[in-house]
Amino acid sequence: WRSWMSKRTRAARGEADTGNKETDAESKLTALLEELDVEVESRCQMLQSDAERMASWVRSEYKMLLEKLPKKVRAMKVEEFFSQNASEATELGVPALQALAAKYQTSEVDK
Repeated sequence: WRSWMSKRTRAARGEADTGNKETDAESKLTALLEELDVEVESRCQMLQSDAERMASWVRSEYKMLLEKLPKKVRAMKVEEFFSQNASEATELGVPALQALAAKYQTSEVDK
């Protein structure tokens, strides 16, 4: 009796039986997608802000560390520095520095 009554009530309101369910599902889906879009945009902005802050921090740390170097070392070209300090660079155990030292050691030997 309830289902007949609810159908009769919906019919009186001018609502279709299945159309209302589809409309509700579509509106819920649309609302969820809009909420997801807002959340994604918020997180993207937060990540961008974090990345900019970290980049700024790295730049300031780099400048600070450069200022701690003696003026003579700051004035040197990379080739000159590694040709004079190749053994110290290889002893640090940092692969990138070891590769640079090896590169500039061989370029000095070739000259």
